[in-house]
Amino acid sequence: MEETGSIANDVGRAIAAALHWSSSPDTRRAAVAFLESFKAGDVRVLASTSCILVKKEWSSEIRLHAFKMLQHLVRLRWEELNPMERQNFASLAMDLMSQITDPCEEWALKSQTAALVAEIVRREGLNLWQQLLPSVVTLSNSGPSQAELVAMMLRWLPEDITVHNEDLEGNDEEAE
Repeated sequence: MEETGSIANDVGRAIAAALHWSSSPDTRRAAVAFLESFKAGDVRVLASTSCILVKKEWSSEIRLHAFKMLQHLVRLRWEELNPMERQNFASLAMDLMSQITDPCEEWALKSQTAALVAEIVRREGLNLWQQLLPSVVTLSNSGPSQAELVAMMLRWLPEDITVHNEDLEGNDEEAE
């Protein structure tokens, strides 16, 4: 666990260096290269480190980037996790969604959390959705902030399908 904390500190520093206005171009390039190699490395280290970096003790910029890394994992590396790990990851994502409903949390972080849960549901399908639905309903009944987050997640669920269909419709109009 201590090693994961050390890795999280290194990744956090790289994110900060890549995003900070005062970083030199060479520093930014090195930070981005480090982050790309980290994302391509061990999927379990990517998952555990990113889960550390989404916690409140990190800056909003680092947390937002960590959510993007978790989404990268779900979109591009999901099959590298075994079924039990995917189930645990889905539960963790739902826990994150419950925790981020605090009114003091930034909208961008809430949106990324909702997008992450939606992406996991899309990847895992109907069985996971049936398992999560009672938790989603309970969360939405907890208050307006929670209901808003659930609504965001529900909006994200068909997003790629909707965008794809709109793209197809747009192409049809262009062809006419």
